[in-house]
Order: sequence, then C-alpha cells, then structure tokens
Amino acid sequence: MKRRHFLGTTLAASLTTPTLTASATPDASVKPFIVKAGKARSEPLNPGGILKVSGKDTGGQFCLFETANESGPMAGPPLHVHPNQDEVFMIVEGEFVFQVGNERIAASAGDVVFGPRNVPHTFYQKSKKARMIFSYNPAGKMETIMNEMTKLMPANPQAFAKVCAENDVPFVGPPMTGE
Repeated sequence: MKRRHFLGTTLAASLTTPTLTASATPDASVKPFIVKAGKARSEPLNPGGILKVSGKDTGGQFCLFETANESGPMAGPPLHVHPNQDEVFMIVEGEFVFQVGNERIAASAGDVVFGPRNVPHTFYQKSKKARMIFSYNPAGKMETIMNEMTKLMPANPQAFAKVCAENDVPFVGPPMTGE
C-alpha cells in the first residue's frame, strides 16, 4: 500500500512541476534550419572550414564548422589556446593526431576529441583525405578568426597570428609535425 501511495504522489508531483526551467525556455525568435551536406550556413569562410551553425543562431552560445582536405598529410594550426571556449572535434573521415596539453591523441573516423578551455592544443592530419566537424562553446570570436584566415593564410601567417591574439586565441607554440 505504501508503494502505491508513493507512486501516486510522485506521479501527481511530476504532473504539476514545469518541465522547462527559465534558462531552458525556447527562444521563439530562433527558427530551426538545415544546412545541407557540402553547403554552408552562409558564405564559406575558407576552403577548409565552412560555417554550419553560427554564433548568431545560438545567441553566442555555440558555433560549428566543417572542414575537408584532400591534400594531406599536413599540419593544422599552430599550438594555441582558447581561454574562454571549449573546442570539440569529431572526425568524420581520415586520421589525425592531436596534441591537447601534454597528451598526444590518435583519432580516426567516428572519434571525438575534447579540447578544454585554457589547454593548448593543435592537430596534424595524417591521412591524404580527411574531414572533421569542430565546434566552440561559447562561439566567442571564432567566426571573425575563420574569416580573417581566408584573407591572410597562407601568405601572411604573422598577420594571422596577430588577428588570433586580438580575438582571444593566442598562438603559444608551433604547428605539429608528422612525427
């Protein structure tokens, strides 16, 4: 009998408890959307990283990019740090090695690598062909950085390093080598 009373009061309480908290209330101004395969949310920011979800879509909470490269092996960005953002990499195709802090992490299709804020990280594409999805939480100024990369790289790496530093993502070491 006590069990029945407990289940009944628990069920009654759950029916009267709101399911959404104030912070989880949906924003009616944000509309769902789809970004088709091979397409960008807006104009591609650079040949290797296209914007799929903008910080403008999420109130600055998150942004997502996709990158594809068929001319590996090759180094990724110089060792850098995001003091205000976590970065997540999901390998869709190919093989990579990541440096996150003092750890080296081998990753291939289906793997997810987490780069916590304040921890220096970079990667190296080991395979000829590769594709990955990467995100920033919060979005920060990453769209600005990716846009400037299009204009400055590979011709002017010093200017790009300055842009990154001015937008809260300083370089703290060299790119990875294939070793």
